Amino acid sequence: METRSQMGVIDVFYFWGLVGGALYVYTFVKTFVTFRLTKEVLFLLISFAVIVFLAGNFFENASVAIYLVVLREAFLYNTKKEAANNSISP
Repeated sequence: METRSQMGVIDVFYFWGLVGGALYVYTFVKTFVTFRLTKEVLFLLISFAVIVFLAGNFFENASVAIYLVVLREAFLYNTKKEAANNSISP
């Protein structure tokens, strides 16, 4: 922990190597992104990825995981709400 880079994405590959880091990122994206990607959502996720890349402490802060769960649930709620609105409209 003393030699970490303080940058979230680099730490993933530093801790697990190239194959393990790629597998982790792939698994994370597949389990997190279960909602429809719109331009706004994609912009928000890219902004979040840049912040994680530059900020670090992705693994140590429990608040990051809580924020991710809230963000994911908000996206899922909006997706279900849009689907319900589209099915009601003629």
